[in-house]
Amino acid sequence: DFTGADGVMLGRASHGAPWIFRSVNTYLHSGITAPALSREEVRDTILGHLSSLYTFYGEDLGVRIARKHLGWYCEQLLTDPADLRRTLMAAESTSVQFALVHDRLEDWAADMT
Repeated sequence: DFTGADGVMLGRASHGAPWIFRSVNTYLHSGITAPALSREEVRDTILGHLSSLYTFYGEDLGVRIARKHLGWYCEQLLTDPADLRRTLMAAESTSVQFALVHDRLEDWAADMT
């Protein structure tokens, strides 16, 4: 109402941060800013997303499609994403890719500094 805009686009803001929709919906429905997700919730969201991608697309296509999402997650969450990103892009199976992400996110979630 304030700006007179008919809509707002969030597409690119969701790259690497799909929880933005939760925040926007919370604010629109209550006027309250949603608290940030814990690192454990972010980890679980990402791992769930990967599992869904692999289930839906299968082994070959799943690992390739996951690469772009993992690149976005790395950029959003890690201060120095280059090494992990390079390793994830080179992974040729869903099991290797998932294990790499799982291990890194376990460390990331535990690191509260």
